[in-house]
Amino acid sequence: MKGNPVTIVKNGKLLNIDEDDLCRNDIVVFQAGDIVPADLRLTETTRLEVDEFDLTGEIMPVIKKAQDNAMLYRGSKIIKGSGKGIVVATGEQTQYGKIIKQMWEPGESYRYQLVKKKYFFLVALLLPPFVIQIAQSQNPVLFILLYLFLSAILILLQNDELFKHWLISNAKKNFERYQIQIRDTSAIEIFKSNRPYLF
Repeated sequence: MKGNPVTIVKNGKLLNIDEDDLCRNDIVVFQAGDIVPADLRLTETTRLEVDEFDLTGEIMPVIKKAQDNAMLYRGSKIIKGSGKGIVVATGEQTQYGKIIKQMWEPGESYRYQLVKKKYFFLVALLLPPFVIQIAQSQNPVLFILLYLFLSAILILLQNDELFKHWLISNAKKNFERYQIQIRDTSAIEIFKSNRPYLF
C-alpha cells in the first residue's frame, strides 16, 4: 500500500483502496478515529463531530451535518460519529495540501534598486561647477574623485529604499533568533507594534 487505506462505496459495495488512488466523485465512508483523506462534501452523517484544529485552529470539535451542505477537509480527524462524503479535491488541490505547499514555498524577499534614474538628475546638477574647477585646477584628479564621492553620497541619501531594505533585513534577523519565518514583510510592522521586545 502506498498510503492509508480508505473505504469507498463502489457499485453498491464497500471497497478498501489506497488513499492516493482516490478520485473526484468517489464516495468515502468514515467513522470515529479516521483521518479525512480528501476534501469531501457530506452526503450522510450520524452524530458527526470533527477535529479541525490543524486547519482552522478551532480547539473544540465541530459538529457537521449533511443537510447543512457541510464540508470535511483533508487532515481533519473524526472524533465521533460516522458518515459519507463525495470527494471534491485530492492531494495538493485540497485546502490542507495548499497550506502545506505554501509553507514550503520560499517567501519573496524585499527587492530594491540601489540607483534610480531620477537620482542621476541630481548628480548632473553638480557636474557644471566641478567641470569649471577641474578645468582651472592643476590637480584635476582630486576634483574628479571628490565629485564621484559627493555624487555617491547624494544618491545614497536620497534612496529611502536602501535604508528600508537595511531595516527589514535587520528585523528579519531578529525574528530568526526566535525561529519565526517572515513571508510577508508588511507583517513586520504588526509584530513591531505588538511585540517590541523582538526588536
